[in-house]
Amino acid sequence: MQGNNCPFYNIFHGIIYCATCGKSMQVRYKKFGRTDKDRRTGKERVPIDKAYYICQTYNRLGKNACTSHKIEERDLYNLVLADIQEAAAMALKDREVFYGRLSRRMEKQYLADTDSLKREYKSLARRNQEIDDTFMQTRQRRYLLKSVY
Repeated sequence: MQGNNCPFYNIFHGIIYCATCGKSMQVRYKKFGRTDKDRRTGKERVPIDKAYYICQTYNRLGKNACTSHKIEERDLYNLVLADIQEAAAMALKDREVFYGRLSRRMEKQYLADTDSLKREYKSLARRNQEIDDTFMQTRQRRYLLKSVY
């Protein structure tokens, strides 16, 4: 993380997007005064407790462009950790069901990717045929013009 004095590595960088506008969420750090200690409790603040995410559109263009919402880094971390732990517990509890779900999801993604590639291939083949036809027509015109003159 260059250009930033915070020693905390941002693990969610580039993977969080605004649900309203679809733009990426930017990390910001709270300013807590001169010290990193909480005055009330005396405990030292961890960098993860200083970070939060804000919508890029809202940050740049204001409330007319997107809604105001921010996500605390600690809350996001705890939510993701809970989801991972739940998936791991389910996998350990009933492996066959977990593997079945996982394989169905992977197969669905594979089929979607395959369909997308087939559509792209057909589109490129059509475009290639159009270029070939245009080339042949141009060549025939040149031949006819040469034979006339």
